[in-house]
Amino acid sequence: MAGVVATLKLQFAKTMSLAVSISDNIRKPAVSILAPFLIYSLPPEHHPWINPILDLTCKFLAMSLAWYLSRIISAVHSAIIGGLAASRACIQLLNDRKLITLDIDKLRILATFADVITKSMIDEYSGWTLAAMGILFQLGQGMQLSFPLNILLLPLSFVEVSLQWAVTFMK
Repeated sequence: MAGVVATLKLQFAKTMSLAVSISDNIRKPAVSILAPFLIYSLPPEHHPWINPILDLTCKFLAMSLAWYLSRIISAVHSAIIGGLAASRACIQLLNDRKLITLDIDKLRILATFADVITKSMIDEYSGWTLAAMGILFQLGQGMQLSFPLNILLLPLSFVEVSLQWAVTFMK
């Protein structure tokens, strides 16, 4: 648990650093666009609140964007690792059942360049194809679980939220 929290704290720090950078960069355009509108639309007694409102709005938007980008990066990384692992496992399974005869490790070491491209890259091509399909599926789902899985994996969702709270507020 301590190792998981430590790893997540590092990821949290990276995400917060990105959020601060995004916030700092969108603040000036936001002030130039929104401040005149707020000055015109708010009564004069609320004008001292314009700066904090714009500041918090920029920080909120930047943090939301940073967390979303962090989720996308994690999904891409997981898809690549999972796609390659699944394709290599399928090739091994087909080899074990004698449906194909392809020893990827030996081909990579012993084969000529043309053979390596045509035979041993099968796991790479299929793995990257699976990764691309997984990434597109995740993005199509909005990075959320679909109906039957969201109910089935509800306890794990609670664990995820608990880890997020632990990373955010643990000192």
